Amino acid sequence: MALILPAGTRFQIEGLEWEVLRGRGDTVTAKDLKGGTEERTFDLADLVQRLKSESLKIIEVPVGNDESKPAVILLSELPDRVISAVAWKHKIVKALEFGGHSKQGYRQILAFLAVEYREMPASDKERIKFPSLRTAQYWLALYRRAGRDVMALVPTLKRDASPRYDPRLLAIIDSAIDSVYMNPRSRRVKDVLDAVVREVRLFNEKTDTPIAIASDDAVYRKICRVIRERPPRHVMEAREGKRKAELVYGPVGDAPRPTRILERVELDHTLINRLACDHRNRILGKPTLTYCSDKYSNASLGHYLGFERHSAWAVLQCLRNAILPKDYVKKDYPRIVNDWNALGIPETLVIDNGKEMVGKNLAAACEQLGITLQFTREYRGQDKGAIERAFRTVKRMLEEGPDAPPIPIDKFSEYVHMALIDEYMQTPSDGVGGAPAALWDEQFRQRKDLIPPGLQPETIIVLLSKVEYRVPSKHGIELNYLFYNSNELQDLRAMNPGVKLPTRYDPDELGRIWVTEPETGRQLTVPCTRPWYADSLSLRAHQTIMRMAIEKYGKRDDWALREAQQRREAMIEEGPSDKRGRKEKGLTALEITEGRDFRGSRAGLASKGKADDRQPATAEELGIKLRPRSESGVAARVGRHRFGGGEISKEPR
Repeated sequence: MALILPAGTRFQIEGLEWEVLRGRGDTVTAKDLKGGTEERTFDLADLVQRLKSESLKIIEVPVGNDESKPAVILLSELPDRVISAVAWKHKIVKALEFGGHSKQGYRQILAFLAVEYREMPASDKERIKFPSLRTAQYWLALYRRAGRDVMALVPTLKRDASPRYDPRLLAIIDSAIDSVYMNPRSRRVKDVLDAVVREVRLFNEKTDTPIAIASDDAVYRKICRVIRERPPRHVMEAREGKRKAELVYGPVGDAPRPTRILERVELDHTLINRLACDHRNRILGKPTLTYCSDKYSNASLGHYLGFERHSAWAVLQCLRNAILPKDYVKKDYPRIVNDWNALGIPETLVIDNGKEMVGKNLAAACEQLGITLQFTREYRGQDKGAIERAFRTVKRMLEEGPDAPPIPIDKFSEYVHMALIDEYMQTPSDGVGGAPAALWDEQFRQRKDLIPPGLQPETIIVLLSKVEYRVPSKHGIELNYLFYNSNELQDLRAMNPGVKLPTRYDPDELGRIWVTEPETGRQLTVPCTRPWYADSLSLRAHQTIMRMAIEKYGKRDDWALREAQQRREAMIEEGPSDKRGRKEKGLTALEITEGRDFRGSRAGLASKGKADDRQPATAEELGIKLRPRSESGVAARVGRHRFGGGEISKEPR
């Protein structure tokens, strides 16, 4: 049994009549009708006991209250949802009263009841909330003060702390939220409050029954509650746009599963947080890994390791490495145990929206190779989850904190190949149901159309080169301050006077260019007029030599280029200093060694300079931690790699 005493209720105790002025929580304040001014605070639990003992008599319920709502309420008369909540509260309170005598005991009892709560149906959880320790102790105190009356646990009878608002005020609040808060201008709640106060003031000037506002703080809190009750997605959609709401609250589902290899290929970049150095221990910087992955098998198709962060050339080199056979691996990296059979032209290439991805070079190459370009959604890294897993494998092997020593560039490429071929490709993945290498080889042996028969590797290299448009002259074509000329080019110039011709070049090999014939589409190879200089020369090395020639000699003729080239060769072996021992100004170690010690022609770091006479660095010297792993129970077991005193083993994660 519980007692409701709204304001204006009259009751009699011990011959004295009282009228309720206000109620707060578990108490009511009443005034003596005979005394006139005396006020007294009564405890509801005490009044309930007096009502049971018939020492309390309800004289009158104020007019204006619901007449069907009696002053004395029984539990059976309450709604089912309230009865369920009271029963759950009573169960918790009885458990606490029986077995808990301290906070630690209360916590143990609540932890035990939480297991039962988790097994409840979802419909019951919506009506019943599991309490915190502080809330459970409050329920227990209410129950004890009421003389262990279960009606003290009824939520609606405990207290009504929320103020009652005029329906007209609520309508004004809803209208102000729609017009002020729910728009792309992203106004504050304070602006909504100002609009509500302004509308109430205008309304009160035109009516005889004005709207009463207790305080601005109360209205402010009510506005916040109304906003919180609205669906968050609708609020964000109105304030920040549908695209942002879809990004934050939209569902995330798996993309359609490919049915064959090369049906969907994904490409992305990542910066490896480990310094690289040349053979003289000169710091070159942190390389960027551009990586290409097959979605069906998660197999590593190709990669490119270079210092050009997110460049179009890195994308072309990575795609070239993905398409062509990987014959260089066994020759350049004999310590790699497994074969890398990945090759072929992708059907669809999935890329992000970076500037390097949307340029003319990649689009032109993909069009001629029959590759469909598909762009991912912005800020949705889960669209390319397999690539992120491969990046974690490489970084776990190479990144060892800011104090780790730099790795020589030739070793850097070898370790990346090892991480991808002998660890990542051989480790079973739950996403594809097996090891990427095994899934790839299963279809690789059956497919004969991965590269069209008439498409030669030389043609692929040409198509995946940088594109410029030039008008030939009698001196040939000028590109990067170098001239390219031949008799075939002059014949083409005579047939197409004044026409800009597509000119392709390889930034890692400036000794030749390819010019496309407009009529037939045939690629015409045109050599450089300075073969003694441009053969096997990279674009970055050429730019460095040109800069040195201009700064040192004030010209860039054959003699100046030859002297600057020899000077750069000496700097590679001896360090960036002149004959007097002074440091060369304005040149970094990367500019000096680029194109010699750091080449990307094989999508990796290949040493081309003078062989270093030092012993190879071990993994311990390079700071690469090789984790010991158990060999038992490993189905897809592969060989081990020796890094001096350490070793790397492969097993499923």
